[in-house]
Amino acid sequence: MNQDMTQVETVLVIGSAGNSSAGKRDNTAFFVEGLYIPNNIEGLEVSLSARQDDYSDFGEATTSKLGVAYDITDELFVRASFGDSFIPANMVSLYGAPGESYQFARDFTSCRATGIADALCPERQYASFNVSNPNLQPETSESVNMGIVWSPSFMSGNQSFSLDYYEITFEDLQTRITLQGLINAELAGNLAAIQNSTGALLNRASNGKLSSAIEQASLSPLVNSSTSEFRLEGMDFKYSSSWDIGPGALDVDLDTTYYSAYESSTGSSKIDSVGAKGVPEWRANLYLSYGWDDHTVRAAYYYIPETAETRDANDKLQGSIDGVGFLDVSYKYDTPWNSVVTIGMRNATDEEPPLDSRIKYDRGLYFMGHLGPVTYLTLSHNF
Repeated sequence: MNQDMTQVETVLVIGSAGNSSAGKRDNTAFFVEGLYIPNNIEGLEVSLSARQDDYSDFGEATTSKLGVAYDITDELFVRASFGDSFIPANMVSLYGAPGESYQFARDFTSCRATGIADALCPERQYASFNVSNPNLQPETSESVNMGIVWSPSFMSGNQSFSLDYYEITFEDLQTRITLQGLINAELAGNLAAIQNSTGALLNRASNGKLSSAIEQASLSPLVNSSTSEFRLEGMDFKYSSSWDIGPGALDVDLDTTYYSAYESSTGSSKIDSVGAKGVPEWRANLYLSYGWDDHTVRAAYYYIPETAETRDANDKLQGSIDGVGFLDVSYKYDTPWNSVVTIGMRNATDEEPPLDSRIKYDRGLYFMGHLGPVTYLTLSHNF
């Protein structure tokens, strides 16, 4: 452990920060794969795989996958797969040192004691420690994928269309018991049961108030939630073609994704985030490439449609964050001396990421606009 981290963990340096972790795990795995091609059904393939894992910390886990692929004709192909999997907790989640944090929460208990209505109860930061849990179990998932690929021979341009449906359900999710969750549990009368079973702690001073001083911090541990579930359902559409035009060929590729469900469930509560901030209902990427002799010109356009900004008291989406598209362009030259020179520009039209009402944007979703146009030149050589 370095000296700076030691100062943080002994609370000699204030401020939120990641902490060290140390632990040990042994893992042994056995797996088997098989492929069946029946003689009496031409074009059919059935695959099966299974894996048995034995972890020294949480025990055994078994995963499997069944896949089917069938060439109905030379132009039409279908596929499907069904499987399950697991994600073991990482070392930081299992054995990490407590991490100082100042969570935002509304202390309804204190507000009610002083006559402040819930709707007017202010959101403030209170001291807490994010705590690991050596007893975390793996997260589990089940998935279904089905698709069809069509490459019609009667159409010019070597065109191909594919449509895939997918559904993935995650259970036993690792989640952190938040300070707000503890306050709500206190109001519901089940705080003691949660604290006794999870190691969580809502640490109030003798006057009944929560503190922003780290010396009187609450504890927020990680747990596996048996009532939590996340379900992702959607479709992917892809189109590709190649056209002989003039001295070269134009390649066209279109990728689109559509979400029909992006659901988070906890007990009887379920929220679908499709169309919410950070989760657009669909996205599309268009790629154009024209090559002749040793030259290639490329353009890529990434479009993200508008989303809602917030939810009302009934979890209905409201507000709007504008859609945006980013354009990349480049030119590549394959030199006679085994080198490749590329010059290009990302975000060539200087689009900015759409801002919400707080003048902020989602850095994960709008990954280009904050830099403005970026020009680059690369040279690669094969020896």
